[in-house]
Amino acid sequence: MMRERIGWSFSIWLIALFFNLLLAITLWGVLDTAPTLFLASLSLLATLVAAHRNKFEIALDVNTLRVGRAEIERKFLGKATPLDRNEWRLERGYKLHPAAFLALRSWISTGVKVEINDPQDPTPYWLISSKKPNELATLLNKRGA
Repeated sequence: MMRERIGWSFSIWLIALFFNLLLAITLWGVLDTAPTLFLASLSLLATLVAAHRNKFEIALDVNTLRVGRAEIERKFLGKATPLDRNEWRLERGYKLHPAAFLALRSWISTGVKVEINDPQDPTPYWLISSKKPNELATLLNKRGA
């Protein structure tokens, strides 16, 4: 029904590549070229692995909502509210419930708050970063879809 993949932003990639370049230059000042290239390659590989592991996907189908590795059946979902930049800032700040499930990415300034209606679950709501909060909230609020 809906899929949204969220990875690193362009600015985070630039910062990561800058630090890799800075490390390579620093190493090159104290080591020969071959060890520097080897260690810089390892650093770049670690950056790529970190980027891959920090990516998450929002997937919504008829029965379930998946955000990263977390999954919940739609029958336990309550009202979904799209949050603009200001509402998102407030929900992540002083309005945040300590037991809420958080799937946040700091570089995304909008999201969705999804209430949880499961008496067995102490989590009051999910707060999910999304580049398409209106679309996600609309689909979550459709019953029987």
